[in-house]
Amino acid sequence: MDSTSHNMMRKVETFGLIMSVLLLIYWGLAFLWPSLFEFTITDVVFEMLWVVMMLLIFLAPVLSATLWIWRKMNLKSISFYSLLINLITIIILIVETT
Repeated sequence: MDSTSHNMMRKVETFGLIMSVLLLIYWGLAFLWPSLFEFTITDVVFEMLWVVMMLLIFLAPVLSATLWIWRKMNLKSISFYSLLINLITIIILIVETT
């Protein structure tokens, strides 16, 4: 793999990691701090973002798993940690909704 595609892959992995952390923060706040919706500004922000976050909760693990497989399942890969964060987020969603 040449350096240009390696740098591009690294940027995609970093973007996926940032999105995974933001997803965890969003859903963590939504379920673990329900009084957050009492404030108008935070309620508006959460209402505007929920469709995007619902889409990301399905797409982010697929992207992370694909990139991790592409990196030959290296445990030091950024996409591996992104996948772990996505799985933690999904577990939080499952536990909190049941």
